[in-house]
Amino acid sequence: MPPHVDGQNGACGNFNNDPTDDTNELIEATAGRVSMDEMIFHHMTPPQAVPHVPCPEHKKAAAREICRREQPGAQEMLLAGCIQDVCVGGRRYAAQDGIAESEA
Repeated sequence: MPPHVDGQNGACGNFNNDPTDDTNELIEATAGRVSMDEMIFHHMTPPQAVPHVPCPEHKKAAAREICRREQPGAQEMLLAGCIQDVCVGGRRYAAQDGIAESEA
């Protein structure tokens, strides 16, 4: 999606080509949160941190090869996501990530 002339913000970030300022904390600081009286659901599940599962270097190298083979030409951010998914979840995620990328 191309950025708007006057800038933009949203759940996916601000589209200024700087992924470091697209964290949940910075997006929330800019856009705020929906107040409880505006919620369409009358309950709220508290947000939970997603645990980071480390990937050993030898597995990361193998995952990188698989992802590059399954997703030739993938951008670095998408490739990094594929590498983490394959390293932690298995080879099948390389193809699934590639399908998701092609649908985006």
